[in-house]
Amino acid sequence: MVGWLGVQRSSQGRPHTLSFLVLPEDHIADELADQALAICEAGPAWSSLRHYDSHMIDALRGRGFTLLLTQALLVRELVVRVAMPEKGLVPSFG
Repeated sequence: MVGWLGVQRSSQGRPHTLSFLVLPEDHIADELADQALAICEAGPAWSSLRHYDSHMIDALRGRGFTLLLTQALLVRELVVRVAMPEKGLVPSFG
């Protein structure tokens, strides 16, 4: 599988929601963008993409989408040591 497309149709004034997962291979992003727009019949639509989905962002920009804001995924790892009483090995039967 090289790409995936999900379309949630609009309802009561809300735009269509487009979801993509595409490998950065030649023209696959363009084909999925065209397919998504055909499904939602060129109505209002939006999609939430990360900065590393640049091939999909470029494909949507080429079809009239504009970038509203950029997203960043921030992670901070926190290590906490917790004192635990030592347990002796006890045989367990049955």
